[in-house]
Amino acid sequence: ATRVGGIPELVRHGENGLLVPPADADALRDALLSALCLSATTRAQWQQAARQTARQFSAEVMAERTLRAYQAALQHRQRRYNPGA
Repeated sequence: ATRVGGIPELVRHGENGLLVPPADADALRDALLSALCLSATTRAQWQQAARQTARQFSAEVMAERTLRAYQAALQHRQRRYNPGA
């Protein structure tokens, strides 16, 4: 994957994938060749790490995090504008 946006949050270089600079075809080629040469053990470890990452960013988890952020913002607003409440 390329190091853009939120991708580095999902793909951790050398742990569950490889990251390359954007628009660097040579780096992408090298990363793909490296991935093709992974040992079965490393491939299995990366797949497990990828599954764990996917669970952390599932729709359910992201919805729960968003809800908590909204709740925290509302609580902050209530404390700020209703100090005696």
